[in-house]
This record gives sequence, structure tokens and C-alpha cells, in this order.
Amino acid sequence: SSFSGLPRTARAEMLRTWHAVLLTSVLQARADVGTTLHLLDLDRYPLATCLDGSPGAFYFWPASNSAAGRHWVIHHVGGGWCAMDPPDSQGLMVDSCLHRSTTSLGSSAAQFYPRNATAGWTIWGYEQTMVPDSVSNPMLHDWNKVALVYCDGGSFSGRNLTVAETQGRKLHFRGGYILEAVMDTLLREYGLKDATDVVIGGASAGGLSTYLHLDQWRAAIPSTAFVAGLPDGGFFQDWSASKPAATVNTYAHELRADFWDFNASAGVNADCVAARRAVAGDPAECYFAEHTAPFIKSPIFALQSTVDAWQLANELGDNTDSQLVNEYRLRTTSRLQETFLTGPLRGGFIDSCVHHCGIWDQLAVNGTIAAHAFPTWYAAQRAAWAAGSTPPRMEWWQAREFPCTTCCGHAAASQSVADIAPASNPGASFEQFLFA
Repeated sequence: SSFSGLPRTARAEMLRTWHAVLLTSVLQARADVGTTLHLLDLDRYPLATCLDGSPGAFYFWPASNSAAGRHWVIHHVGGGWCAMDPPDSQGLMVDSCLHRSTTSLGSSAAQFYPRNATAGWTIWGYEQTMVPDSVSNPMLHDWNKVALVYCDGGSFSGRNLTVAETQGRKLHFRGGYILEAVMDTLLREYGLKDATDVVIGGASAGGLSTYLHLDQWRAAIPSTAFVAGLPDGGFFQDWSASKPAATVNTYAHELRADFWDFNASAGVNADCVAARRAVAGDPAECYFAEHTAPFIKSPIFALQSTVDAWQLANELGDNTDSQLVNEYRLRTTSRLQETFLTGPLRGGFIDSCVHHCGIWDQLAVNGTIAAHAFPTWYAAQRAAWAAGSTPPRMEWWQAREFPCTTCCGHAAASQSVADIAPASNPGASFEQFLFA
């Protein structure tokens, strides 16, 4: 036949193209006749339950064209955490698991999650990395998109087989089982096993989920795919020096309480936990990005403000005192440098705008917006992975003192400061792209 007469490379490329077209058609047909919301099968995954006992869930939107049919962006939705010790009335930092179980952050009930939703929808609005808009989302707009419903209160890390009961209500701390069930379902039923490119992301508590579970996703997905992380606003400090006046305990205390309530030691980075136990340390430290980051093996690119609006309000407890905010900013900067931005597989867009997640099509460093910085980094990482070489190191820094009136948009003035890098002078006010 004419096909068999083609060169081997041409036949292989034609088969790959046909496979991508067929896969996209099947996935599009599934979306057209079914729903975008997938409730996990509790007969198959009996432990994959939200706080209230309802099934874990995810949204799926297929790639919009055959060229992107084997490309995936998988997003952990955020929404803070819960623990058993905060009062039900506490609305800051970490809330009560009892209260959360009655909300969209503790249940997948139909009253909270529509069966059909437009691509990129989450309970917080449309997620920037999943919107089907090539202008604001130039790289990922046409990829297969998955949004994990966040209903466990523990960044998809809980593995507690005991059902807690408080005030007559049963609570399930099993986000780790939800995560595993979603992975298995996507691989078996949705074509993730045939992926060539996968971006694992998340915002806020979902950003922390990305730090915690990126290597777990990497291990589950066939090695023929390139997998990279994209956490947004998930580098929460292990902070105990201060707290908001309206909370009982510090953030560091409450996240550790969450870790133990949820039995999360088997649901976070295993290498981090093993390292802590080897020196009789505290495994709960592995629930913080700054402690788990040194153990992440997969390529990862952080979107992070050093004056994150949520952290200032919920960890520092002050967003007006310039001295306190700048002290917090400097510690965030140093922790990023010392524990995260430590090698060629790491990259980041680190800004000085007071915000929490999002606006990646607005923030600019030396004229480059975050929505363009990530594809640049990703392309270099993927090329190096394919070639078996070391990728160049890429970081975009907007290291400016608080308050900064020009840090939150395209209007931010670019300033080149020769020979100044964050690692050598984290307190300096400058803005630059580091390439090495």
C-alpha cells in the first residue's frame, strides 16, 4: 500500500497524528454526550470520599484540537485547610472541619458543583491555566484540562481510615485516596496513559498540593510523557512568629494539627518524611512547601508573591506595617532561595505584588508576563529532558520593597541592576530575569 511505502519515520509520524485525532474525537464525544463533572465510583474506590462522605470528583474538558490531544493540564483547586481544634466560628487561616463539611470545600454535592461547567471553571472563578483563551493562556488554552474538586480540607493528603464523629456528624479525612482514584480514573478511562506532555498545577492550597504530590503524579504517568509542576501561591511559610488577632493559634500550629488529624504522613513526599524520621524529626514539617521542596525530583516552576496577600493576613497577621511586611518578604525570599530555587530543574516567577494567585497575564518582570515566562521555561526543560541534557536555569525576579505601587501590572517599571542576584542580596530592590 501507499502507507507501507513511506519511510519508517513518516509512517510513525502519521500514526501518531491519527492516534491524536482519534483520541481527541473520543474525548470530545464523551464530553458532548456526558457531563464535565466526574464523580468517583465509590464501589471501585470506597475510600475516595470528601469530608462529608460524598464521592471525590473532578471536572474534565477535552483538548480543543487534535494537535493538543495528548497534552494535559491538571489543576488542584485550592481553598485553605481545616483542622479539628479551631472553633466553628473561625473564618481566618484554618477553619473547623465540622463547619467545612457543610460547604463546597467539604462536599461534592450537586448544590455546590454543576454537572456541566465551562472549561476552566472552579468554585473560585475561572482558573488562568485552564481558560480556553490563547491570549491570556497562550500555552495551555487548547490542552486537555482537569480540575480536581477540593473537598477534603487537607491538600489531597489525608489517609485516615478512622471516621471521626463530632456533634453527630461523621468526617472523612481521605484526600490522598481521592488523589489516587483520580489518577487511576484518568489513566484508565480518559487517555492520560497516552499523554506526551503533562503540567501538574494548583492554586493556593492547591499550589501546596502541587509541591506535595508532583512526584506522585510523575510516578503514576508513563515515563514517555514529560511532566512538570506549576504551583501558584502555594509556598506558605512555616510561620509561628505571629498570628492574626482573630485566630486561636498560629498557622504553623494549625497546619501541623491538620497533618496529624488527617494521618497525612503517608500522603505527602515520602523522601521528606523518611529524612525527618531518620533524625527523630517532625514529619509534619513535610506539609510545608519550604520543607518538602528539597526532595522534589520533577521539574517545577513556581508562581509566587513574596508579599502574598493571604499569607500577610492569615500568617503574619498584618498587611500594613511596612517593617513587619518587609521582614516577612525577606524570609519568604530566603526560603525560596535556600530550599526551592536550588538547581536547573527549578524555575519561578517571583513577584512583589500584594495578591494571592492569578493575574499571570498582568504581572510583568523586565517586560515579560508570567503567562509567557512559564512557556519559555517549559520549552527549555522539555528540550533538555528529550536530549538527556541539563536545562538552563531560568528565574524571573521582581524583588522590590513593600509597599510597591508599580508591581501589580504591565506598568511595573523594569529595572536592570548589573551583577545583583537574589541569592547574593535578597534585600535589594531590583527586577531582573536570571538565566544561567
